Amino acid sequence: MPHVLNRPVNTPEQLRNLSSASYDYEYPDGLDLKPGSELHERLKSFIDGRLRDSYNIMSNRFDSWKTIDRTLTAYIPLSEAEKKVKDADETKPVTTVVPVSYAALDTILSSLVAAFFDPPIFRYEGFGPNDTYGAILMELLINLQVLRGKMELPLHTMLRDSIAYGFGVSHPVWDREYTTVTEVVEEGSMFRKRVVREVDQLRTEGNILENLDHYYFFPDPNVSIHEVQKGEFVSWATRDNYYNLLGLESQPDSPLFNVRYLSHIDGKGWIMSEDPGGREDKSGISKQSSTYTRPVDISYMYAKLIPSELKIGSSDRPEKWLFALAGDEIIIQAKKLGWRHNRFPIVTIAPEFDGRSATPISRLETVYGLQQAVDWLFNSHMMNVRKAINDMIIYDPQLVMGADLEDPKPGKLIRLRRAAWGRGVKDCVQQLVVNDITRGNIPDAMFVGNMIEQTTGAASVLQGIARRAGERRSATETRDVKLGALGRLERAARVISVQGFYDLGLLLASQTQQMLSGPMYARIIDRWEETLRDEYGLTKRVEINPLDLQVNVDIIPRDSSTPSGDYAEVWSQLFAIIAKSPELTQQFDTVRIFKHIARMLGARNLNDFVKKGGSIKAQVTPDEEVLDQADAGNIVPLGTQV
Repeated sequence: MPHVLNRPVNTPEQLRNLSSASYDYEYPDGLDLKPGSELHERLKSFIDGRLRDSYNIMSNRFDSWKTIDRTLTAYIPLSEAEKKVKDADETKPVTTVVPVSYAALDTILSSLVAAFFDPPIFRYEGFGPNDTYGAILMELLINLQVLRGKMELPLHTMLRDSIAYGFGVSHPVWDREYTTVTEVVEEGSMFRKRVVREVDQLRTEGNILENLDHYYFFPDPNVSIHEVQKGEFVSWATRDNYYNLLGLESQPDSPLFNVRYLSHIDGKGWIMSEDPGGREDKSGISKQSSTYTRPVDISYMYAKLIPSELKIGSSDRPEKWLFALAGDEIIIQAKKLGWRHNRFPIVTIAPEFDGRSATPISRLETVYGLQQAVDWLFNSHMMNVRKAINDMIIYDPQLVMGADLEDPKPGKLIRLRRAAWGRGVKDCVQQLVVNDITRGNIPDAMFVGNMIEQTTGAASVLQGIARRAGERRSATETRDVKLGALGRLERAARVISVQGFYDLGLLLASQTQQMLSGPMYARIIDRWEETLRDEYGLTKRVEINPLDLQVNVDIIPRDSSTPSGDYAEVWSQLFAIIAKSPELTQQFDTVRIFKHIARMLGARNLNDFVKKGGSIKAQVTPDEEVLDQADAGNIVPLGTQV
């Protein structure tokens, strides 16, 4: 059953205070978006209705996602009986989650990071000859944005979400960071004087990535998760605070308005006020705000609409708009999207998608039943062991002092009652025989764990664990097993590359072309060092102007293969063959092949060892021609003093 939340967050008194408040705002395009106005309420209903429709569908997945959270947490809330056990002796083991799914997640995620995070993450090429230089500059600038915006972190989160919950979402946003500087100006006409004042100055600008939480992501449920661009809308909820929004509203060219009205209401929304996922963070601490903070829940929505129907314009053609509804009551943003790419700036990846589902099943979700079996086998064995070592005994209370038996300390003295003095101690106390019926649970748990590895593709060899076998494995067999496991993961990497990284690269490039306001300087990376040095005379850093980027560029798809030292052996053999063949040497660049082999073996800073001052261009010449040129004195052996 879906989670239905209809409880109003704001009290009637707060709503009355909101309706009586008035601030001097100039709204975009002359629209009347004052809270309580007819247009404001119409747009609020438009946003809230679509949000609730998507919520009622997406919330059906919350329970499944919570089970995944449980398997990745590695602990279970203690029962009352186990709490007493821990209170008595905190070293005693209690029920826990065996982290098999976590190991599978970590292994798959490590392979995807190796496949995608080799810089530059986004590679571009020009459509035509005149676009080549601009495409090179675009790649350098996007690489700079990746570094400054720490994009690898949200990309890592997006990959992790796609493995654990079935899909991951990123939101590329153009961000401008301002700083306050002090400047001295002269004022006055006749008697000029110098005045010191503080002004806001643009410090840096560029794309950044925001991760959207799957519990608060609400796309159009009528389209598949990988086709959000075909939906009528895509929305999400997030929590901010009043003072941060107030600061953003005051920045130059800010799209926000109506923020000051938030001081009259609670600010929390119906989605996040009760946490629809019922989720706690990994430390077990619930995300509840304190009494002294002022959180604001915001529901963002990209929507396709006809302006004339909502009376926000005269056009009868569909347009894309962005809305932001704060605290369920106040619209703080409403603008037509003016992106040249004409897309929702939302990217989703779902490596296990079926092409139809709005919320696909994740790879970890397919093995949840096996994970439960491992947990039960392990925990039942631990409970049986704990029962066995607790000294379950039978004694005659008329012969033995029971308080002495209950003493948990080792080396205890057990006294007999006076009636038993002189009879001896035989048959006074007897140990109860406990059979370990769970002796085979651990091997069974290991067997089920192997099934999880086989299902997820997180083979032991990828985890750095050498599988024990009856016979010793050859190097070729081990290599083939590892390459087979990597092949399964490369399938998922290829899907992710096509679904997410290609679209994300296009969005980053298009938004940079449109929004970059001034020149920037980027460091020349290894990939273009030789080209920019030889053809354009550039060495260390290059100035990038907005006009230089106005070219047609396309994404170079990543090969999505997972780097592995096992391929280096094959490449080394090919390198030896090429180096001995004059014909192959003319066709292949041996220096680049050598660098490729070195990178596969883990070397990342090869260019630090390249001789400066240019490279020697090798040319294969017939022996007779070489001898004639040597006799004429035109050529000399390399290294000869002239």
